[in-house]
Amino acid sequence: MGITFFLLIVVIFLVIMLIVGGIMLVKKRWKRGLALISLPVLAGGLVAITYFYFFQPTDADSLKLSVKNKPNDTYELSGKWQERMDYYSYGTDFVAICSKDNIHAEMIDYQKGDWKPNEYRWGEDIPTEISKNFSLPEGCVPQLFDIHVQKEFSMTFHVKEPRSLYYVHIKIDPMSSPSYWIKQVQF
Repeated sequence: MGITFFLLIVVIFLVIMLIVGGIMLVKKRWKRGLALISLPVLAGGLVAITYFYFFQPTDADSLKLSVKNKPNDTYELSGKWQERMDYYSYGTDFVAICSKDNIHAEMIDYQKGDWKPNEYRWGEDIPTEISKNFSLPEGCVPQLFDIHVQKEFSMTFHVKEPRSLYYVHIKIDPMSSPSYWIKQVQF
């Protein structure tokens, strides 16, 4: 925080000095005065545009997902981010699978994420949130798999009689608690 805070103070000081200098010069040389006043205004506009472009959160519509049925109860989930990915993405997202009679799903080919169960309580929070927001088949408990976040990805899994599939994207902004959105994927 030290160097960033110092640079922020220096920038604010320079902007104030340019505005004050511009106001003082407007009386004598109005063109130079207006130029000095307009520089900080333009810079502030560029900073605001950059902030809103880079730090606007993505939503579930930003990710295109598809499931392909393969032989022997095997499925391939493919995904591609249509827009940029979140700057403060957790780095690990989750796929939740519900199957008939809670039969265990087996991952065949996927890039595992870096989730450590002691770090966050995703194993408890995500299934609860899925059951709140979506109507799960009776007695279905979502089985979670952590995956590494990438611009394009695919994963192959084996499960008998799948009922529902959910993609959970996690984002952790600085100085705030984690947030996430859930997208249901149709088989």
